[in-house]
Amino acid sequence: MRRALCLAAAVAIGTHVALAEDAPPPAFETPPVLHAQDLAPAALLQGAGFQVEDAAPTDGILARFTIRSDVGVFEAYGVETLAVRIAELNALRALDRAAQTPTFAKAVAEAATRPHDAPRLAPVAIVAVGATPAIERFFGAPDATNPAQRAKTTLGHEQELRGLAKRLGIDPYTMQPALASKLRDMAWISYVGGALRDALIPPAALERQALPGSGAARALVYDTPREDLDAKNVERMRAFGATEESARAVQWAPALSLSVQTALVEALGRLPQAAHRADVLALAATLDTGDQALFLVRAVGILADRNEQGPVVDLIAKDLVVAKQDGGQLVAVVPADMLAWTPALAAFAKREDLAAPARAFWISGRATARARDELEEMGWAVHEGVKP
Repeated sequence: MRRALCLAAAVAIGTHVALAEDAPPPAFETPPVLHAQDLAPAALLQGAGFQVEDAAPTDGILARFTIRSDVGVFEAYGVETLAVRIAELNALRALDRAAQTPTFAKAVAEAATRPHDAPRLAPVAIVAVGATPAIERFFGAPDATNPAQRAKTTLGHEQELRGLAKRLGIDPYTMQPALASKLRDMAWISYVGGALRDALIPPAALERQALPGSGAARALVYDTPREDLDAKNVERMRAFGATEESARAVQWAPALSLSVQTALVEALGRLPQAAHRADVLALAATLDTGDQALFLVRAVGILADRNEQGPVVDLIAKDLVVAKQDGGQLVAVVPADMLAWTPALAAFAKREDLAAPARAFWISGRATARARDELEEMGWAVHEGVKP
């Protein structure tokens, strides 16, 4: 009896294994968890006051990095965004160090003597980096009865802010709340009370500037007054075929900082033969988050940087940006860390409007073996490591 039971069990196990071997693979794969050190350079993973966790889960496109710092825990989606977050942390620390020096105290005292634009100083000390600023809005508005002086002061403060951001290697129009607040505060005191920027903030190397877009876009952001840059961007958007309404929608979109708008407009300007550039702008205006905006800017930037090798003659911008080159090939640009085979990717790859004899995915990072196999089976060439 025991032998019969053992034999039956063995048969059952063998049958189960055989069925498992014959079973088709799951329709889609679970995006992998990667090692941060396999994705990002060491300088972005550990430094003064911060360390990035090794486990980096992916969502099918981007890796999620967890940054543990002496001022809190932050997340960054994608390697490029990780670089931005680390630069922001370093900038916050630099501003805190500067605010704790005698030079800063002297500048504050000097600013308080200015009759028309003396700051309103909060009677509290600078708090730790990353926290709610203790110097609330310590700068006061210039004399409202003197429009000329008000305009001059506003322009001076804004110019100082851009110069300070450039020295820190960050976006002067950053959407990180604590950094934006401290940057404005320090720029005001530096402008009104004395030149703090050069004395207290060491300059960031060009390669460490965490600003979206090309070198030309960064130069525009750092060197052009905000009002002039706004006007320039709107003018170029109209030249791309955008209506006044759609250009303003981009300008006022909450997910698009002025720096991101400038980077996008500059990249589109380097696709002079491309039709439907206005469609990319319309897509940008609908984005919900800064991460989405950076993703779009990187995709268009890759196309712009490679335009000479294969000029783009048309753009399809329903979700991922797809370019049609003058040779007829369709190119889908994905600034991904790890592209996995997911329902969203499958649905995109099967779109009827993307049927073409030659079509390719340009991926800035890598694709899983499953994603590559599935895409190639459907007639998509897969190119990895495609960067600006």
